[in-house]
Amino acid sequence: MVKETRFYEILGVSPDADPVTIKKAYYKLAQKYHPDKPTGDADLFKEVGRAYEVLSDPTKRENYDRYGEEGIDGPPMDPFGNIFDIFGGGGGRRRNRGPQQCKPIGCPLECTLEELYHGARRKVTIERTRQCSECGGVGGRDKNAVKTCDKCGGNGMVIVTQRMGPMITQTQALCDACKGKGKVFGDKSLICKKCKGECTMQEKKDFEVHVDQGAFDGFQIPFYGEGDWAPDMQTGDLVVVVKEKSNKVFVRKQADLFMKRVVSLEEALCGAAITFSHVNGENVTIFTKPGETISQGQILACRGLGMPVQGAAHEFGNLFIEFSVAYPSNLDAEKRAAIVKIIGTPSTQQSISAAATIAEDGATKFHLTEMDHTQRTNVCNKGTRNAYDTGAEEAEGNGGAQCQAI
Repeated sequence: MVKETRFYEILGVSPDADPVTIKKAYYKLAQKYHPDKPTGDADLFKEVGRAYEVLSDPTKRENYDRYGEEGIDGPPMDPFGNIFDIFGGGGGRRRNRGPQQCKPIGCPLECTLEELYHGARRKVTIERTRQCSECGGVGGRDKNAVKTCDKCGGNGMVIVTQRMGPMITQTQALCDACKGKGKVFGDKSLICKKCKGECTMQEKKDFEVHVDQGAFDGFQIPFYGEGDWAPDMQTGDLVVVVKEKSNKVFVRKQADLFMKRVVSLEEALCGAAITFSHVNGENVTIFTKPGETISQGQILACRGLGMPVQGAAHEFGNLFIEFSVAYPSNLDAEKRAAIVKIIGTPSTQQSISAAATIAEDGATKFHLTEMDHTQRTNVCNKGTRNAYDTGAEEAEGNGGAQCQAI
C-alpha cells in the first residue's frame, strides 16, 4: 500500500498504473496546462511536471510509494543498514531501478496558420534504431551465442586500480573485453551477419500525424514506443513537435490574431470597408459604421475572428487590427478651405490662418521640416578642447580636441 497518492491524483491515475498510462496522462495534462495555451496554468503545469518526474522514474516512484514526498531522493537513513552496505554485508538492500528508456526522438513539423486553423493530416518520415530483424536483437544466430562478459560481470564497466606514490586510486573504465556491452560471443561464427553483433539496425518509417485545430507552436504529439530500441532498455517514444510558420499578414498570440492595416485619411474620417483573405480560407470584410472614425495607431477588434481554441469546440479567439492613417503629402488652398469649412472650429481656423502668414525668424518662430532623427549632433565644436585632457596642447596644435557623435 502506498503512503501518499497526491502525485497520482495530480495525473489522474491509480497507484497501480503502468508506465505507459502514466506517460499518456502526463502528455494530456501537459498540453492542457501549457502556459502558451488559452487554458494554460503555469502552476498546474509545474505540478504535473513534478508528478511525472517522480512517477516515471522507477527508483523515485518506489521511494515515493514507501516513504512519501520526503523519501523521493532516498529512504530515511538506517544506521545499521548502512553499516552492512559499507562493508559489503548481506544486510544491504539493493534497489531495483528497472530498465532505462531510450531518449525520445524529436521530430519538428512545420505547419502554416491555415493548417493550424483547420487541422491537418501530415506525413513525417523518421530514421530510428530498431532491433535487428534477422537475430531479433540478440546479436547472434541464437541466444546461446551470447554470454555474459567474464571480465566485467555484465556491467560493461571495470574498476581500474592505480598506485600514485603512497596512495591507491580506483576509477571506473569501459570494459575492453566487451566494449561496454556486458556481453560477448562465445563462438564468433554465430555472430549475426546482418547486424554484425550490434543487435540493432537503422530503418526509416513513415507516420501519419493528426494536427488538431488550434494546435499551438510547440504542441507535442507523442507516438509511444515508436522511437529508438536498444538491448536491455525500454523502447523510446517518437514526439512530433508542431512548429508554426510565420505569416506575412497575421501574427498569432495564443488564440488571438493580430494584423496591421493602412487606411487613407478619407477612410479614417468617413468610414472604411476593407476586404482581405483570412486564414480560414474566406474573404472577410471589416468595416466601420457611418460616423465612426479611425485614429492613428488605434486598435480595433473583430470578435470570434481569431484562431480556434484547441480542444474547445466552436470557441475562437479574436482578431485585432492596428490602423495607420496615410495622410496626403500636401494640400492645395482649395482643399484646405474645404476641410476647414467642414470640420474646422474657431480655434483651428485661427491656427490655420496664422500658419498661412507666419514667417520663420530663427529665434522664436521655426518652420517644421523633415530631418533624420537617427543622426546625433556633436556635443561640442571641433575647435573646442578640454583643458584637463592628456595631450591637450598637442590636440590644440592639430585643430583642437575632436568630438565624436553620440
